[in-house]
Amino acid sequence: MSTTPGTHVSPGPLAKRRKIRKGTSSCWECKRRKIRCTFSASSDETCIGCQRRGTKCLSQEFPDQTSGEGQPIGDRIGRVEALVNQLVKNTPVREIAPRYESDGPTETATPTPTGTLSPIHISASTSIPSAVGASLEPSADGLDWDYSDAPPMSHQSPIVPARYAKVSQALYASLPSRDDVEVLWKVHAHASISFNRVMMVPYPELERNGLNCSSMNDVPGPESHPVRLAIYMFLIATVLQYMDLEKSKEQVKALSEPPRAMMKRLAETAIRLVTTHEELLDTVEGLTCVMMEGIYQANCGNLRPAWIAFRRAMALAQLMGLHRPGGCRPLRLLDPNYKFDASFLWYRIVYTDRFLCLMLGLPQGSLDRSMAAEAALAHDTPLGRLERTHCAIASRILERNDADPASYNMSTIREIDLELQDIAQTMPSGWWLAPNLANTHGDPTTGFWEMLRLVTQLYHFNLLNQLHLPFMLQFASTTQLHNYCASTCVNASREILSRFIAFRAFNRVAYCCRAVDFFALIASLLVLIAHLRQHARPPDELNLLAHQRQGDRAMVEQAVASMEELGRVSHDPLSARSADLLRRLLSIEAEAARGRIYRTQSVRIGDEPEAGTGSTGNVLRIRIPYFGTVKIAPKGGVSKESPSVVGESNLAGVHGQNVMDYPDVMSAPQAIGTTTQENHISTNGTNLQAEYLYPGLTAGAEDWAFQGVDMAFFENLMRGTMQYTE
Repeated sequence: MSTTPGTHVSPGPLAKRRKIRKGTSSCWECKRRKIRCTFSASSDETCIGCQRRGTKCLSQEFPDQTSGEGQPIGDRIGRVEALVNQLVKNTPVREIAPRYESDGPTETATPTPTGTLSPIHISASTSIPSAVGASLEPSADGLDWDYSDAPPMSHQSPIVPARYAKVSQALYASLPSRDDVEVLWKVHAHASISFNRVMMVPYPELERNGLNCSSMNDVPGPESHPVRLAIYMFLIATVLQYMDLEKSKEQVKALSEPPRAMMKRLAETAIRLVTTHEELLDTVEGLTCVMMEGIYQANCGNLRPAWIAFRRAMALAQLMGLHRPGGCRPLRLLDPNYKFDASFLWYRIVYTDRFLCLMLGLPQGSLDRSMAAEAALAHDTPLGRLERTHCAIASRILERNDADPASYNMSTIREIDLELQDIAQTMPSGWWLAPNLANTHGDPTTGFWEMLRLVTQLYHFNLLNQLHLPFMLQFASTTQLHNYCASTCVNASREILSRFIAFRAFNRVAYCCRAVDFFALIASLLVLIAHLRQHARPPDELNLLAHQRQGDRAMVEQAVASMEELGRVSHDPLSARSADLLRRLLSIEAEAARGRIYRTQSVRIGDEPEAGTGSTGNVLRIRIPYFGTVKIAPKGGVSKESPSVVGESNLAGVHGQNVMDYPDVMSAPQAIGTTTQENHISTNGTNLQAEYLYPGLTAGAEDWAFQGVDMAFFENLMRGTMQYTE
């Protein structure tokens, strides 16, 4: 005899009532699954969960009728048949063709006709993604944060469709051994899990429940959905990123493969088999998985692949309706017990997108600023409110950057500047002191919150730099306004450099808090260019930075030393090339201070250098992919040359210029086969330099160290001499 889905079971006249604890209201089926038992209306006799599962809804006041010998086989078959019928009526099924032919032969899944679903693909509980209704949707203001942690992944994972079985098996086979996981846990590299949680869990929840890092030991089984396996693989990959190889030399020897090789293998496998296949990503866990890919890429310094990953996450979130105010559509989950905050996930995606856009000089993906609305700010912590306001301010700066420089409205710039002042005053004065990470005494919780404070401070000062950067070399006729912009940039850069030096003295793991290194590069460039501009003033004008010059140089030199050490310890190309560039610019500044004039003024693209610029004195030329060559030369200013076509011979150099003392600096790897003898270059060297000046648009840090951050910096700095509206 079959059972009608969601049937309320009458206990019968002879059933004896049991004593239950006060407040117990869940039925036996919900208790067995350890989920909340809720009813659509108080008058309903069947809970929502039993209606969805097609199970009997029996209160715990009465004996469990399914205990003991278990249900008869016919009854269980009837339940499955009823569930199939319900799914057929309510859920249109689209057959998804497998897309993994390149990864070897796979089992041929039995085609499922449209409108039908083979029972072999169904588990009686959670074998397919569940549609989440109103019971799990966020509150009207999108800030219903009262939820418990997601249950740990276990080997009792739902059965996945047959067409994904081979994918799951391939992912599971790539997982590190249990011994490797134990080693990673012992070296405390799992601090990265806490930073992953920052992207997924609001601060009020983190403060209430603390940092839960137990999920590293909850390994999904080989029958798990590919997305769940990929999430775990990204989790281990980020743990490996945070591993201090210098401090953990003995533990590293116990691993079955080198940490960097394991990290790269896990991440690349998850990307190749999961996050690049949209048919696997139509659930909340799928969205989370793509976000974790973006986090991994950003930690590696691969800002451009990270930006692409978060744009895919943004597109998925929009398809799910997460961007809509006041809630979203019912969402699909692999695990009905998975807890999430839809509006918070959307906010974090937008926040990261804007950070990457500012660094790379790209347009923002969404103009949404609702995360800084009064209703959203009221439910967050002080740190959360600061970050939400930063997100909205970043949107306004990006909107400014996308406009025509001639249309810049200085009143808007002043308004944003005041807003940054106001939001800074919402935090206590002591909060703005540079955190001393060495005083955390090994406490991971204290260390986590202090590091988060440091990163938030750096982001605030970087916003100041991004706001005022276009005006560093402008306003020759409005000295007061120019001096304010320049002094704001210099002071913000000093704050960044002092924190960078302290942080890298404490932590020499290149992949940890990667944004700090990019902030430090921009800050160092700004400080040195500001001093170059002061040296170019006429003798009768005061040098406003004269008394700070030695301190500023010492700070930049210390930052360069930290970069060099980080490049040596972590074999990090970004740090090594940043140090090389800044060493050369320090030499240029020293020459200018001794009387050689290095004027820093923007020159339009295509302007020819002044007569004699290249034939007298020394020239620092910075080759930037997809941007051209930036030259800092005596009496010639900061100028830009932009080659007209890829492969053009002058990519390698400009004939007739003396570049012997300060060789070219490239933000891509130095081309092989180049030579400065007699100011010419070999044909092979030309081709290689052309290749490096035009790497793939999505190239990683190994092929494009600065990732376009240098391009965005100089593009903002050299906007041309324009007249701005007040």
